[in-house]
Amino acid sequence: MTELSAIQPVLSSPAPRNVALVLRSDLSHFLLDVARELRRRFGATIHGYCALKEQLRFYREANVDGVLSTITSANPLVDALGDDLPPPEDIVAEARQNEDALGVTYHWLAVGNRHFGRGYALAGSRHPGSRIADSVTGDKLLHAYNRLVAFWRRELGEKKIDLVLANGNEIAVIARSLGIPYRGLFGSRHKNFHYWGDDEYRGSRRVWQRYRELDASRAEGEEDLLAPYLLAQVNHARTRKIMTFPNLVRQVATRTVQRAYWRVRGYDKAKVHYLGDELRLYSRRYADWRRLQGRQTVPLSALAGRSYVFYALQTEPETQIHQTSPEHFFQLEAIASLSRDLPAGVTLAVKETPYGIGRRPPHFYDQIASFKNVVMLNIDESGFAAVQGARAVAVIVGTTGHEAAVLGKPVISFGRHNLYCGLPHVFTVTDQAELRGLLRRAFDPHFDAEAAKRAGRRFLRAIVETSFDMEDYTYHDKTAYTPRAVEACVENLLGTLGAAAGETESGAAAPARVASFR
Repeated sequence: MTELSAIQPVLSSPAPRNVALVLRSDLSHFLLDVARELRRRFGATIHGYCALKEQLRFYREANVDGVLSTITSANPLVDALGDDLPPPEDIVAEARQNEDALGVTYHWLAVGNRHFGRGYALAGSRHPGSRIADSVTGDKLLHAYNRLVAFWRRELGEKKIDLVLANGNEIAVIARSLGIPYRGLFGSRHKNFHYWGDDEYRGSRRVWQRYRELDASRAEGEEDLLAPYLLAQVNHARTRKIMTFPNLVRQVATRTVQRAYWRVRGYDKAKVHYLGDELRLYSRRYADWRRLQGRQTVPLSALAGRSYVFYALQTEPETQIHQTSPEHFFQLEAIASLSRDLPAGVTLAVKETPYGIGRRPPHFYDQIASFKNVVMLNIDESGFAAVQGARAVAVIVGTTGHEAAVLGKPVISFGRHNLYCGLPHVFTVTDQAELRGLLRRAFDPHFDAEAAKRAGRRFLRAIVETSFDMEDYTYHDKTAYTPRAVEACVENLLGTLGAAAGETESGAAAPARVASFR
């Protein structure tokens, strides 16, 4: 594990006293231990929030030592769907007032919500339908967000919250409007390192502060650039293992029994997605997996010696794309734009993500295959190997862009908030008319590949030195960590608060970061 003490800035902002902790099912045990460490060090009062009834039961039972002073069910968006609606003009007036105060529209926030913003999952339209999404109308959406804003303003004010720990765009925007620091826990995309980001876009002033401090020569060769991202490695292996017909049958049977059990126990999650849609998803995943291994795809070896740009598809709906890149989440448009503007003789190689399979609109792959300078890679090919062989990499968000940036590959980023967007060899698209020029810069024969590699190594070193190791933890094994990981997590959190001292909470996280719509 990385030693952080040598680079921790002195905490010049007050230690947190009243913390709002939005609990996550994937980190259920870890966040409770983080709360205990915060209370042990500072006597902080921790207020926990969770969404589902079964989560509420779990945390009440786990809160034997009273580390959570309060545990509140916080699902105001869904709760509001059962309300009798106020007059439409009153709903709109309150919504407009709140939007002005927050600096974003309600629909901007809804882009990152897979139920209220389902329509924004343009490349995930066959994700299982939900009763929540089907019950949302225009007036109900505005009313629900009015209730959400009122809920968090009341909670943060009455409990005198001075730090919000969560992973959501809605509470991040509300906290920022009130001047309350927000931190989200994110994967660093290297081994099993994690860090506390400054905003809902995974930004980190601290990474870039450290990047500027590092001597570029010192960053040379100190980190294994080929080290796998643990969670991606585990998930890919699991996904490939289950994509067989016997496992398809087993999944259908298991899910049916599981849903029946949830319904008998009265779990909220039994009422969300339609079972029929989930079972049809399993069937489509199996069929599409076979298709993406078939004759319509090409092996990576077919591109040997050819100049190509690599684009890795993203799962939809998913916070990774919709919350992190609300300005641009149009995957088919990105592919079409790249195809249109690529220089003659250059191929665009597109690879599907295992998690997106089965969710795509009808004829999605046929549309991609219709571009004459675009090929679909076989699903079994390594995405990292495709990055290594590419002349450049194009992304909206995701690990592929991170890997390319660290390796010093030119990156065309349609997403404006990727942590690596501050690197000189990452070209951020803010206007489609600029794309051809950015591609020309990426293919410039005078592109300084060695300087880009040095910057990539330096960037990776900065990430490692401002992250902490969660050891063997994954959401498949939620207790595979030691007290040392918890202590390092809290140290990392305090380091972000110290790094923010004297800066505004909405400050840019990277030297060349593009301003968001606020």
